[in-house]
Amino acid sequence: PSAYRSAYYTVMEHYNQGYASASDLDATTLWQAMFDAQEGLETEWASYMSSRNTLESDIDVKESADDEIFANYTSHLSEEERETVLRGWWSEKARLETASQGALLKSSLQSKQL
Repeated sequence: PSAYRSAYYTVMEHYNQGYASASDLDATTLWQAMFDAQEGLETEWASYMSSRNTLESDIDVKESADDEIFANYTSHLSEEERETVLRGWWSEKARLETASQGALLKSSLQSKQL
């Protein structure tokens, strides 16, 4: 998308369309354009990583809350009931994780095809 094109290409586009002369394309201008583009990419990357870390932290908190709720739920059960419920809990947790990994793989394969 045009929003992600670097400033260098914008400068060259202006030159090719006749909006800028060859004297406008000196090394300083090009270096500054490339520097601005790199800085923009680094800022976007830092923002992405921050969002990703926040999301991972949120997921960890939710999983911990689920485990705590489940521990409180099973505390009053007999040993046999607790074992049965634990097996069901872990199998459901594994099923959800497998489904999540499958969705991630599918998304990754779709991205590769693009």
